[in-house]
Amino acid sequence: MSYKNLFLKKLNFATLLFSILTLSASTALFAQYVDPPAAPKIVGEAVDPTSDVKPEVAPADPGMQIPVDGSSLEAFEASLAKIKESATEANYITLDGAIDYLLVYDIGAGRDKAKLAKNLDGKTGEQILNEVDWRNKR
Repeated sequence: MSYKNLFLKKLNFATLLFSILTLSASTALFAQYVDPPAAPKIVGEAVDPTSDVKPEVAPADPGMQIPVDGSSLEAFEASLAKIKESATEANYITLDGAIDYLLVYDIGAGRDKAKLAKNLDGKTGEQILNEVDWRNKR
């Protein structure tokens, strides 16, 4: 192996190492400015966060009792449209935020809405909100 080839290999290795270190440093610097989105709040009466009592969705909202159909992405969107028609605006906005939250943070969904729809198949809007509430308790 000639000195020229050896020099080029070392130069390529140094460039690669520098790129990795620069990328990890910039990622760490950027991460301090990005906060994960807050979990959606459940509409209902205020509850002391230290108590074991869970807040409930307004009981007079039949739209939150409609199960979502996760058999396909189209069926999922259609069932969300039915919920939107029947639920109060505040509860639907909360549900929509919970679904967006799960789309990002549900590891099983992997940011794939079709997979998330299958994971949520058969669950009511209220159950989806309770799932998000449960996942945020530390």
